[in-house]
Amino acid sequence: MEECGDNPFTSTDDQVLSHDDKQCEEVFMTHTRNSEGNFVVNLPFKLPITSIGESKHISKQRFLSLERKFSKNKEFKQMYTQFMREFEQAGRMEKCTASDVPLNILPHHAIVNLEKPTTPLTSQATGNNAYYGRPTRSQSATSTTIYTVVLDYAGPFLLKDRHGHGYKTYKSYIAIFICSSTKAVHIELVTGLETHSFLSAFRRFIARRGKPRVVVSDNGTTFRGADRELRKLYDFLNTSSNELTTSCTEQGIVWKFVPSYSPHMNGLAEGAVKSCKYHLKRVLKQSLLTYEGFSTVLIQIEGIFNSRPLCPIPFSDSEVFQVLTPAHFLIGRTPVAIPDYQYDEVPTNRLKYFQQLQQIYQSFWKGFSRDYVGLLQQRGKWQSSKGPTLAAGSIVLIKDKHTPPCHWRLARIIETHPGGDGVTRVATLKTSQGSSIKLSFTKICPLPIQDNH
Repeated sequence: MEECGDNPFTSTDDQVLSHDDKQCEEVFMTHTRNSEGNFVVNLPFKLPITSIGESKHISKQRFLSLERKFSKNKEFKQMYTQFMREFEQAGRMEKCTASDVPLNILPHHAIVNLEKPTTPLTSQATGNNAYYGRPTRSQSATSTTIYTVVLDYAGPFLLKDRHGHGYKTYKSYIAIFICSSTKAVHIELVTGLETHSFLSAFRRFIARRGKPRVVVSDNGTTFRGADRELRKLYDFLNTSSNELTTSCTEQGIVWKFVPSYSPHMNGLAEGAVKSCKYHLKRVLKQSLLTYEGFSTVLIQIEGIFNSRPLCPIPFSDSEVFQVLTPAHFLIGRTPVAIPDYQYDEVPTNRLKYFQQLQQIYQSFWKGFSRDYVGLLQQRGKWQSSKGPTLAAGSIVLIKDKHTPPCHWRLARIIETHPGGDGVTRVATLKTSQGSSIKLSFTKICPLPIQDNH
């Protein structure tokens, strides 16, 4: 056996160390020895704990979920209380009282296994929980705006080759690119499922948004057992995967495929495809558009996706109503739609072709904004409450079906009004125009990422 040096913490092999490895070695040099004779070494954190993200909200929601289970199962509550008390007595956790120390709260959940008499209940921390507002290590980049892109296809959609009579129809598909960190959406119209058609669309994406480092897409076997059109998508991904990977490797891009039969692992793209295809199918109906007309509609829809508010922009002035959108990462500001007449209630046979395109665009906005606000509005039953879910000072969205495209009506909560049962259902708001209104919580909804007051 080869003898070790005097200091096992500083002994290293003769190898080239990276910058991160050198930083780890510097941290390990600061080891100490406690009274029991054990060596104590600090963990080499890559970033300070304050940069991990806001975890208190997620941990609180997880704990409230446990309390709801406790109210239904008294035996489960007793087992959990006994386990946590023993956990505390063993010195594995302690109550934190210093509010000035930066902390990160790790969500956890209980695991019940009655087949083990010694440990019928254990607690497991959810270390892989995604914290809103903070990109993960694989999503972060300083050299490029878009680091990781998720990709998916939608279609087919029928197009016509020209206006007037005697036209021919052909199928087209939509390639949807989404930045995993900024949630920015980019839509490309593809005329076929050939590899060269996709590579052309991919080059257009790179020319306008920059070259990503990682591209994540569905595995071809995800589409097995589907109908004929999805079978074509499967064949395209299955036969072209090697060629796509080779082409991207030459450009310094890593192409990753999610595991088979796991579309949920590409959920970011699947959600965008669902929103885009669901509303497009309903507003297009039997309309046939040309390539130019459909491209115009898709790019305007891209602007709708990138105009959705994500979180408030912190300002010292409480009168300012500014929110962060995916468009801020692309063009530096919120996209603005050109004012136009409202065509959504006008019969289609009375409109010119360009007006029909605007009617499709406005109808898409009407359906998407309604469903998006409804998604943010989801909440549990109002039978019990631990306090108001929306506090004074928070910026909220007002549910309004009369707003024009790319315009989200914002307001700031001035005061909440709890009911006799202690549950808050009404709030007084101050709109961006300066007026004050009182609305029910059914007419307002929080932003996807809440600000911390």
